[in-house]
Amino acid sequence: LGRKGTYAPLSVKLRVHFSFNPKMKNSLVVKGMCPQNADLERYYSKKEKKPFPVPIVELRRAARERIKRQKSLPRKPIPPPKNGLLVRNLIPVAYEVLNARTTLLNNLRKLIKIVPVHAC
Repeated sequence: LGRKGTYAPLSVKLRVHFSFNPKMKNSLVVKGMCPQNADLERYYSKKEKKPFPVPIVELRRAARERIKRQKSLPRKPIPPPKNGLLVRNLIPVAYEVLNARTTLLNNLRKLIKIVPVHAC
């Protein structure tokens, strides 16, 4: 920074070689002494970006048709779990475990507020 918050002029001299191939549309190769600046990717505008393999309009149309077809059909029942049906006598145990976990987490929150915990 120069005086009173102004930027001082800066001049840099680089030896750079540009080459342009007229056969390739919008191709520009930059070669310089610094390898990290050798080939910069070309900036594409929204119009020039690679299109989808299937146009968005067709994807939307197909989705709308699929939703209309599914509305007329009855809903499929949810299949049972692949590891077998639920064990009825373990359902109360699962509720006990869930309640114990909730109690543990709530008490841990209270404890962390009282006791300082240092982590790295």
